[in-house]
Amino acid sequence: MRKPTMTREEIAALVEQTREEFAGEELAAAAWEAQMKAGRPALGERTGASPQVTFRLTNAMKRAAATRAESEGKTVSQLAREAFEHYLTV
Repeated sequence: MRKPTMTREEIAALVEQTREEFAGEELAAAAWEAQMKAGRPALGERTGASPQVTFRLTNAMKRAAATRAESEGKTVSQLAREAFEHYLTV
């Protein structure tokens, strides 16, 4: 039984295709790794996780906060931090 043969051009094309596939996978892996390392920036101190505070709201307060944050182009967390900071400095 005779094995099929490939021309030099076919071999070169296959090698180039393989290189491109590996390069694409390497770029995707590098982008994923960079994204996983990036995360959210730390608040205040630049090491470790930012401290968190959790509290409960009424549904009406939560809706009002979401509406206000959206109208100001902020997240509810940003709005809450600003309100908390204002309360503590007054």
